[in-house]
Amino acid sequence: MRLLMLVFSIVAAIAFGCQNSFPGQFQSTSFYTANGKLYDANRSEFIPRGINNLHVWFDDNDDDVKEAFDALEDIAGFGFNSVRVVWQVEFLGRKTNDATLEQIIERIVELNMIPTIGIWDVTGSTDKDAFFNKVVSWWTDRSKLWQKYENKVLINIANEFGDYEMAYKGDRRVFPEIYKEAITRIRDAGINNTLVIDSFDWSKDYTLIGDFGREIYNHDPKKNVVFDIHFYCGSGEKEAEITEAFKSITEQKLPLLVGEFSHMHPMPWVSEEAKCDVKEKFIMSQAQKYGVGYYAWAWHNKEFSVASDWRATSRRQLTPWGKTLVFDDPNSVVKTAHLATVFDRATR
Repeated sequence: MRLLMLVFSIVAAIAFGCQNSFPGQFQSTSFYTANGKLYDANRSEFIPRGINNLHVWFDDNDDDVKEAFDALEDIAGFGFNSVRVVWQVEFLGRKTNDATLEQIIERIVELNMIPTIGIWDVTGSTDKDAFFNKVVSWWTDRSKLWQKYENKVLINIANEFGDYEMAYKGDRRVFPEIYKEAITRIRDAGINNTLVIDSFDWSKDYTLIGDFGREIYNHDPKKNVVFDIHFYCGSGEKEAEITEAFKSITEQKLPLLVGEFSHMHPMPWVSEEAKCDVKEKFIMSQAQKYGVGYYAWAWHNKEFSVASDWRATSRRQLTPWGKTLVFDDPNSVVKTAHLATVFDRATR
């Protein structure tokens, strides 16, 4: 009898510990967050090693050419485990096509990658009405779509909403207030997916996340939020600042990913030729050190291109930036990426 009671106590303690480790998400069917980490629906940690792909600008058009869509097979072939889908509510003066977006989601999932869907309409904007009435409403109006893909899709509410002025010269409490309201509206619509939140100053101001991230995270009844920082000119040029960004957020047990970074960035405010030197290798090393996901910019986008053309199947078809990202760096995609365990039985 004593042995039976001892076994029961041990099992109960383990179960109680698991519930404490995954508060509110113990029976989750979606991706979720706990203890500063992102987990898939199988309760296994997932660290994105992804790429930004410009779907809305190259797939949502009136012809049959779907360059970003067709590139997905090649992206998967290089070992990426996630794709950050560039999308908009409106493009070329019209509403975008939901059927096209769902086709993109289905293809990414078919290729064993996790889609992170982002909305670009308010990039760099300070228009709070557009943020809520155009972008947040777009998400809530499609609640059934996100419920359908609850165990696969991450929701990046608004790419890079908020400019430099909002980050550093205004009321910094705008950041937590608008995102708490966005979370409330999205959860009230019955959407349980992981929510990805960009900071202000085109998502480069990591200090806003350090100051208000816990408040925003705790506001979510699902406790299912990941914060997103981008590294370009400024925040991505100094190793000490890059380390501080990772450290200051992850030490608070706040889930984090790098939604965008590259090897350089143009500086048109200096001259047409000027570029800043983004420390891409150091960013990758810190992401690996702190267990943080990253999404490179971008598969095919002018001087930022990872691939030399939309279709690339071999190392020689990658740019120097692409070779660093995918193959050559110790923290490259092929050396650090793992599929989400929801794809464990699948093969590429």
